[in-house]
Amino acid sequence: YRDLADELTGGLTALVAGQAGFAGIKRGGRAIFWRSGDSDDEELADAVPAPHSELSEGVQKVYVNDEAFAAIKEGGQVLAWGSRSGGGFISEDVAEQLRSGVKSITHTAEAFAALKETGEVVTWGHPSFGGNCSRVAEQLVDVVSITGAWGSGDGAFAALTANGACVTWGSFGAGGDCREVAEQLRSGVTSISSTASAFAALKDTGAVVTWGDAEKGGRMEVTWGPPTDEEECSDDGCHEDGESEDHGETYSVEDRLSSGVLAVVGSDNVFAALKDTGEVVAWGCAPDGAHLKEDVKRKLSEGAPIKSISAATTTFAALKEDGRVVPWGVIADFGNGFLLDKVEDQLTDVVSVPNMPTENVWGMFAIKKTGEVVPIGTIANPPDHIIEDEFRSGVVDVVGNGNSFALLKRTL
Repeated sequence: YRDLADELTGGLTALVAGQAGFAGIKRGGRAIFWRSGDSDDEELADAVPAPHSELSEGVQKVYVNDEAFAAIKEGGQVLAWGSRSGGGFISEDVAEQLRSGVKSITHTAEAFAALKETGEVVTWGHPSFGGNCSRVAEQLVDVVSITGAWGSGDGAFAALTANGACVTWGSFGAGGDCREVAEQLRSGVTSISSTASAFAALKDTGAVVTWGDAEKGGRMEVTWGPPTDEEECSDDGCHEDGESEDHGETYSVEDRLSSGVLAVVGSDNVFAALKDTGEVVAWGCAPDGAHLKEDVKRKLSEGAPIKSISAATTTFAALKEDGRVVPWGVIADFGNGFLLDKVEDQLTDVVSVPNMPTENVWGMFAIKKTGEVVPIGTIANPPDHIIEDEFRSGVVDVVGNGNSFALLKRTL
């Protein structure tokens, strides 16, 4: 879009982001989109051009993965464009199934899965990312929701059926194979969450079941890999050899997840669960938020109850009932902590902290009652003149990917 700046001056009703770029819907159902980098569709060797005329009206929802875009029009027809192998191309037989009745779409990095009003599932895109569900097609009946594991190396989908069963497909290493816990997933599942390469199912008993990449939350353990660059460079207690004082042995949290869990949210390689006692239990990669430090535990437990938990790549933020926010993870613990100190006293009267479910998003944003936005983290921290001009009021949503962020503002 040559006149993108004009398109963004008003009339947007929705805004989404993925590694491929950004997309929005304007009043009247016209879709607009732009890529994060400098390339247009026509410059990509295998790209499917955007169907501009069909996107000019009647679009109800838009979706973005790492390689392509998809849209749902009135009546449930699906359109796609972008990388052919990453979900931009829909074959004729699949297109026939997507001509009507689609109510939502879920994505991995290079595939899409459409959920129809009939409870059927239709997939397309790269098979290693869940673009082919033929292996479990007979089980995909009366599906009510779909979750995607969105890692850049491979991916998988998990579908929840009306009778509380979970069905998975895609890369086995990313959670496409749930045979080890299949018996626990036959019934009673109420919701499914994901990291980049693992899934966590919450059951009606308040118990959690996990599978997929063990180091990304597939096992209910807190694991320690080699010290990260952040640990080696930070000043919060690392030894001269780069070993953090917090670096320890793997430990299990499975017994704390056997009951009482209300909700689960995933970052790139960590899950965090909120329990009915107000306790937060995390597992996965320790330095990225699975190992909660004592000061974080104290802040999470004291004062008002926790309302919700949001996640970015390596960071979590708990929103409390009184509007205060408690962040933890890489931003809070390591080299970006100084930025958190600068904004911590501003994290009051917050109404939402948008999730950033994509790789390489190193910051989060808190939206206050006034519509003011408080950036948390290095990459999320924009130049002062942008904060002064755009962050002070009227913001209703923030979306982003590994390259950039966009604000959706309320206009008069």
